[in-house]
Amino acid sequence: LAAAFVGILDNAAALATDLGLAEGDRPPPSAARIFLEASRRWGDAAPARMRGPFAAVVTDGETVRATRDPLGLRCLFYRRDPRGIFVATELKQVMAGCERPLTPDLDVVEAIVFGEYDDDTPTAIEGGERVPRGVTVRLRGSSAARHRYWDPRAIMETGRYEASELQDRFDGLMARAAERALLGDDVISLSGG
Repeated sequence: LAAAFVGILDNAAALATDLGLAEGDRPPPSAARIFLEASRRWGDAAPARMRGPFAAVVTDGETVRATRDPLGLRCLFYRRDPRGIFVATELKQVMAGCERPLTPDLDVVEAIVFGEYDDDTPTAIEGGERVPRGVTVRLRGSSAARHRYWDPRAIMETGRYEASELQDRFDGLMARAAERALLGDDVISLSGG
């Protein structure tokens, strides 16, 4: 197997421990290594255990599994071509790899402008495809099969908090979300609009 990973794996240390990759006081292995081992052990269920904004690919040389985080914060595109399967984080990389021009699909561009699109809307460039959020696309030859790994109903929590507790609970969750998203060299831009 070979794997590529881009983004942030929030629970890298926990996954490394679960997979037997943690070694004493050493930092966890790379996210790509963790994803590779998780894919080997858990197959298509591996992305459901991963937290954070990510896009990842794993292949055995014949089948390619491409996946994105549940919220779609990272992009991942692909094309099935007579010369092979091309996968990248930018559609222009995919099209350059298979030597296809960047020809806009004007119907899709119009749908995007007017907000009439969803996960099944084609890309704005003819011939490219997008991996939907929370989905693993299994590519082999000219076939593509989608597997939705993300089902938020399985992890939904119901909290019964008093009105006096809500502010502290919100502040704690917001701080945790900000810690996960910020890397230390971030820039925050605020708009008055």
